[in-house]
Amino acid sequence: MYRATPLQNGLAPSELLMGRRLKTKLPFVQRAQPQKPDFPLLIQKEFRYRENQRQNYNLRHAVREAPELQHGDPVFVKDLRRPGSVIKKYHNPRSYIVHTEQGTIRRNRTHLVATPTPDQSPPVRSVPNAPDSSSAAPRSASPEATETSATVRPEMQPTPRVPGQPRVTRSGRSVIPPKRLDL
Repeated sequence: MYRATPLQNGLAPSELLMGRRLKTKLPFVQRAQPQKPDFPLLIQKEFRYRENQRQNYNLRHAVREAPELQHGDPVFVKDLRRPGSVIKKYHNPRSYIVHTEQGTIRRNRTHLVATPTPDQSPPVRSVPNAPDSSSAAPRSASPEATETSATVRPEMQPTPRVPGQPRVTRSGRSVIPPKRLDL
C-alpha cells in the first residue's frame, strides 16, 4: 500500500520508480491521462523541502559547527580517554592527525575535545558584592522579625516537648494533630 500512496510531492513511490500507478485493492478515481512526473521540478521541490527540514532541525537543536583546530592545539581524544596534540588537518572533512602517548592516530572532530593551554586561563565570572548589612535598612520594622532573623541556631538540638503546647516545625509553624487521633 505504501508504494501506491502519494507522498508530499503528490506522486507515489511507484510512479517515481516505474512511471505509472500500481493497481491496488482499494478503489480510487482513475486519472483521465496518466502523466509522467516532471523530474527536474520534482528534484527542485525535494531539495527545497529537505533544505527547509535541515534548517528547522538545526535551529531547534542549536546545531553549530565545531571550531577548526590548528597545528599544536592540545586536545583530549574521547575514545582513547587520553590527551594529545593536533599535528595537521587530514584531507577528509573534519578529520585530524593527532599525536598521543600511544602513537599517531586520525580522528574525526567529534572525537576531539579542545583543551585550554596553560597560558589560557578560564574566564572568571564576576560576582556582584552583597550589600553590607550595617548600611542596609531592615526590611520590616517589627521587632519580632528582627529577633527571629538575628538568632541563628548553630546546632539543631531537639527541644523537649511540653505537654499541652503544639509541636513547632523547623520553619516555625505549629503542628496541630487531628482530634480523632488523640495525640
